[in-house]
Amino acid sequence: HADTVALLLKFRASPLQRNLMGDSAPMLAALRGHREVVRAFIASGRPLEADGWTPLMYAAFEGHDGIVADLLAAGATIDARAPNQATPLMLAARNGHARAVDLLLAAGADPSLTNDRGQSAAEWALENGNDQIATRIRSAAGKR
Repeated sequence: HADTVALLLKFRASPLQRNLMGDSAPMLAALRGHREVVRAFIASGRPLEADGWTPLMYAAFEGHDGIVADLLAAGATIDARAPNQATPLMLAARNGHARAVDLLLAAGADPSLTNDRGQSAAEWALENGNDQIATRIRSAAGKR
């Protein structure tokens, strides 16, 4: 699929175009773990983010660590906010994706941010039984 994406981008297809559910092709590729497709979008040099959900959020939510790393290296907005004010760090923490949490923290994600209910990434981790991840996040918050 990466070759097809590269061809479509060559002919000016917009990576920001969204389907009826509000998802863009880069977001869906990140969600489903299609790393080579995400890399094709990155290689195009075109913007991959708009307001709302982002490919980094989807990759963090699913724990696709390689895609998280690729998007961070490409300059993805690390503390982007979803409509509920969740960040990629919160989504990775909530779902127990320790490696994604580590990548995000190492890249400078802000562990003190809260969602629209006032919950931090550490609190989301605890709420979902991810105590070790909560400890990592709190440790990172203490070093800021």
